[in-house]
Formats: sequence, C-alpha cells, structure tokens
Amino acid sequence: LFAIIMGGIYLGVVTPTEAAAVGAVAALIMLVCSREGRQGLGGKIRESFRSSITTTVMIMLTMVGAGVFSYYLSLVQVPQMIAEAVSTADISPMLIVGLFLVIYFPLGMFLDAFSMLVITLPIMFPTVVSLGFDPIWFGILAVKMCEIGLITPPVGLNVYVIAGIDRSTPLSRIFQGAWWYVIMEIITTLLLFSFPILVTWLPDNMLGK
Repeated sequence: LFAIIMGGIYLGVVTPTEAAAVGAVAALIMLVCSREGRQGLGGKIRESFRSSITTTVMIMLTMVGAGVFSYYLSLVQVPQMIAEAVSTADISPMLIVGLFLVIYFPLGMFLDAFSMLVITLPIMFPTVVSLGFDPIWFGILAVKMCEIGLITPPVGLNVYVIAGIDRSTPLSRIFQGAWWYVIMEIITTLLLFSFPILVTWLPDNMLGK
C-alpha cells in the first residue's frame, strides 16, 4: 500500500489528493483478497463506514469552529501585523525566517493548518523568496510548523481525531502524550532549518539540477 501511494506520487501519476483515493481503493481490494477479509466482509465495511462518518463529522465541526475563529483573526489583522513587523525589522535574513517560523507556533494553538497558511503565506512567502531562500525549503518548514500546531492545545485537530477514534482515553491524556511528538517535531524542524540540503536534495535530483 505504501509503494502504491508513494510510488504514484513520486512518479507523477497521481497528486497527493488523488493518491489518498487510490490508497483507499487499494486497501479495499487488499481486504477483499485477504483470507480474514472474506470472512464477514459486509460487517467490516459497515463498521468502517460508521467509523469514518463519526470521525469526519467530528473533524468538520472542529474545522468549522476553527474557521470562524480564523476569520475573526484575519478581520482584526493580527497575523498580518505580526508578519509585517518581522519582515520589516533590521535583522539578518536567517533570523527573519526563524521569526516567521516562530509565529506559526502560537498561531497553531488557535488556527487550523489551512487557515494559518492562507493568512500568513501571502506576506511571508514573497519576503522569503526576495531574501534569496529556496521556496521549497520554506514551504516544508511552514508545513512542519503547521503539523506542530495540529497536535498542540487548544485546537489540536489531530488530537481530537484520535480522541474520536479512542473514546476510552481522556482528551487531556492524549494532549499530554502528544507533547513528545511536539518535541520531536521541533527538533526535526531545527535540523531542516539548519541544513537546507536535507529538504532540497531530493527535489533538485528529481529536477535534474
């Protein structure tokens, strides 16, 4: 399944969104072809649909709430003012990028990833490119910071997804366990920030640079 999804994306056969659909179909085919899958297949499919609907409804309601809050923040221009203040400061280019990434940390506690990128990238991205940095490198760093936001309270969307799947574990306990992942994500982001070649090596080879 991993080879089908990642191979399709790497070879350019499918986009990441299309790869999700292909992966779902491939998983269903694997279930049908397996010995365990043929026993009680109908019940397993119904349980899968029921679980998917429950999780999707919970995620959508969370995203609606986060979207309303994101709209309020964009109206009062809080992220834009912060980003503009950082970009106009008389500091080194690397420090500017570092401050941009730091901005994502508190934003991730209140906004969903899509809202963060839509609000901040129109200001941050042109600034980073004008400073001479690789746009792919900054894009990966921004996504990593959004991933950190998805597991930090109070609007940790991924944590709420886990809580919806495992209803026996309290939400507070899941947030406590997620902090280890936050620490590892921060370490990973620092490595990517310090050594851009870790990000650009594979795309450069794919593009023949």
